[in-house]
Amino acid sequence: MKFLLAILLFTVSFGEMFSQERTFFASDKYFFWKPLSFSGEFRTSGHFRKQNIFSDYIEDTQNSSRFSLGGLIHSESYIWQPNFLLLNIDAEYNPDFIKENFIVIPDQSENRTMKRLNIRTTLFNNKIISLNTSANFSQIYSNRENLTNIKTDSKQLGSMLSYSNKILPLNLSFNQTKWTQEETESGRVSSMDQINFTARISKSFYSSDKHELEYSHNNYFYNYVNLYQTHTVSDYITLNDYFNFDTKKRYTFRSRVSYRNQKGSINYIKFAADENLLLKLPENFTFSSNYNYINQIQEIQNTAVNDIKSILRHKLYLSLNTDIFYEYRKTAYSIYQETYNIFGGDIYYTKKIPFKGRLNLSYNYRRENFNTVSSPVSIQIINENHILTDGQIVLLNRPYIDISSIVVSNISGSIIYQQNIDYILIERNNYIEIQRFPGGQIANNAEVNVDYTVNLPETYNYDSNLNKFSASVSLWKRLLEFYFNVSNQNFVNEQNVDLLILNYYTQYRYGFHADVKFATAGIEFDNYISTIIPYKMIRYYITVQKNFNEKILVSLNSNIRNYYLVNDDVRNIYSDISAKTVYRILASTKASLDVGYRKQIGSGINLNLLTARLEITSQFRQLFTTLGFEKYNRDFLGNKHNYSGVYFRLIRKF
Repeated sequence: MKFLLAILLFTVSFGEMFSQERTFFASDKYFFWKPLSFSGEFRTSGHFRKQNIFSDYIEDTQNSSRFSLGGLIHSESYIWQPNFLLLNIDAEYNPDFIKENFIVIPDQSENRTMKRLNIRTTLFNNKIISLNTSANFSQIYSNRENLTNIKTDSKQLGSMLSYSNKILPLNLSFNQTKWTQEETESGRVSSMDQINFTARISKSFYSSDKHELEYSHNNYFYNYVNLYQTHTVSDYITLNDYFNFDTKKRYTFRSRVSYRNQKGSINYIKFAADENLLLKLPENFTFSSNYNYINQIQEIQNTAVNDIKSILRHKLYLSLNTDIFYEYRKTAYSIYQETYNIFGGDIYYTKKIPFKGRLNLSYNYRRENFNTVSSPVSIQIINENHILTDGQIVLLNRPYIDISSIVVSNISGSIIYQQNIDYILIERNNYIEIQRFPGGQIANNAEVNVDYTVNLPETYNYDSNLNKFSASVSLWKRLLEFYFNVSNQNFVNEQNVDLLILNYYTQYRYGFHADVKFATAGIEFDNYISTIIPYKMIRYYITVQKNFNEKILVSLNSNIRNYYLVNDDVRNIYSDISAKTVYRILASTKASLDVGYRKQIGSGINLNLLTARLEITSQFRQLFTTLGFEKYNRDFLGNKHNYSGVYFRLIRKF
């Protein structure tokens, strides 16, 4: 209520003065408070829907209505003088009244509020010393992939002090973020509270160098459905250095050295160094080298990594590029050690051919010598990184994993995801496949870290050979393109590998696509003959985008992947189709139709999801109107939701 009264008082006081957005220029005089601009909008909206729910334990029909009346304002002003204190305020308040009638579930009514307040100040703007502060408060309702409804309350406070000078520029920042997130249907609640302090100084001694030293203190607390809590306190120091050894920047060196000490739910000390050298040599030669060192001390085990990579490249005109490379990587755990020696080379050739075409050829060879020193033992693998993408098979790196030991977290390790809610695990011939769960906390194409315990055999060694060849022919400026890729991996000099499943494989991937001005379409075949997870895949895709005389815009995206898993004799099918049409009826009135369909068939991923929305928007001066119809049908693992609704929005800007 206090929040609403504050907005109303602010609006009444200055609504008459600023009937529309205006900009005022400061004079030489000083003011206790001088408005610069003021704008905003009033909103009203309604939403009426009907939903049929079918699941294993309930069948019901829901009719609901939602009304909202609110608005937002934006103001910019200064106190005393523009370079003394600038003040920006954004405020939004949209209370909802919701009424839901069910056949089986008890009827309910609720008042739901979406509100937001952002305040930003700049003290001593454009001065040597300046201070920026911000305070953001919000309550929002959102939807995750049309599968999960979410309510989020958040608060962010921050400040940054800058001291700009030529000798030693300094930045100090403080930020606190709190949020509580509730999945309204499942009742899962998670909360986070984070405080961060960062200090940064930078220095350049000459025009060809730059150095930056940063210290960060972080206090992090995360609570998930009262199932587990994460509380860590960490200190992080980083030194970045950059050198140019000549005025033409042909010889450069970059360095990053860091130290992190973290205590709490996850304890570790980590020292890391990343050194990079780049030399642009005569006769179109380029040499680059990288050294990476990590020493991490944890309660479970200590880890030390030494990794050296070097590559020499040569470019012959525009048609032929070659390189040779070498890498040495040694990882030493407390009770286990592994060493890689990797070398090889690449050749890439391109040439123009008749019919406005181009021929591309490439070959890659990679030889890897792998050695271990260990006894039969279980070790803990920490922070194994993977990207989870719908329609792509992702295996954890090692065989013989204790599946009950698997822990999946976000990239920072602060959020631990839940099996069969956020992801699923599938056993594949002594390996484990991981897939994200639609509607869970893991977004499509998100990075995750995976920890697990793996049972290792005694010391074993092997050499592997990897050969890759690819060819493509494009005609008529890539109107048509045909491509073919083949890869083969085999192993030699094997010692004590009887308990391992080495991935002998041959992969044939080929296809073609056509690319005209407004459309691209293609088909791809992938035959992966492997000792671990052999499969055959066919992919179809098409993209269309066409504008007809600035009146009608049509776009279409379709992508279908059909996997046949040979050993399991099953198919996994991922289909995504989306289309959009926009028709401009008048200069200020348009209609848009969005349709999307997703179908997944496979173990634990069966999903049928249809979404459609028709929306008409119009503008008359400062009045904006929207009328829409939406349809949403979902069948996810036997739980069905059939939904349809209409809505309107009316906005008056000032």
